[in-house]
Amino acid sequence: MIDRTIPYMPVMMVRNDNADCEAYSLPQGYTFDFYNETTGRDDWIQVQLKSHQLEDDAFKAGQLFDSEFMDRPEELKTRMLFVRDEQGNPVANASLWFGSPFGEELDRIHWVATDEAHQGKGICRAMIKKLLDIHVEIGKPGKVYLISQTFSYPAIHVYTSCGFERYMGPEPMNWRVDAFEETAKNAWKLIDEKIDEYRKNRRK
Repeated sequence: MIDRTIPYMPVMMVRNDNADCEAYSLPQGYTFDFYNETTGRDDWIQVQLKSHQLEDDAFKAGQLFDSEFMDRPEELKTRMLFVRDEQGNPVANASLWFGSPFGEELDRIHWVATDEAHQGKGICRAMIKKLLDIHVEIGKPGKVYLISQTFSYPAIHVYTSCGFERYMGPEPMNWRVDAFEETAKNAWKLIDEKIDEYRKNRRK
């Protein structure tokens, strides 16, 4: 779920390898799959558009895919994860990619998205757990990080359950918002309020 009724502010989350994470499995009827050169780019675009994380513009989404991932295309087959439904359609996607927010390369959970028609079933949680397993198998040991935003607070709730914690340290490299510390405090205050509201609504 994307809530664009609230102000946009980016946040960073970090997870140490010794953090707890429960085992999560995909719901019945769904399977994991990895990027393939034939349909992978189109599958990624489809999931992003159906999650409504991007504007309804497949051409721009394709440009974004190229800028985000095609610097290391050889890594896609082991680090770009999809979830497919019983008909084989891609319904969710996330990647264990790369970034250097603190001056050294770290693994990064990148561009997490679930088709709106398949949200609320635990798919995202299972996908994050799978990527963390891949991180242990082939990734760089130590930490995993991700960048999210205020209007993705339901996803942030999932990330927290998988051992990610809010980052409130020095400003990361190439951060695109001024006044990192102040913005982070305001963002997390809003996220906490919205998650509390979200939990209460789910109990009704």
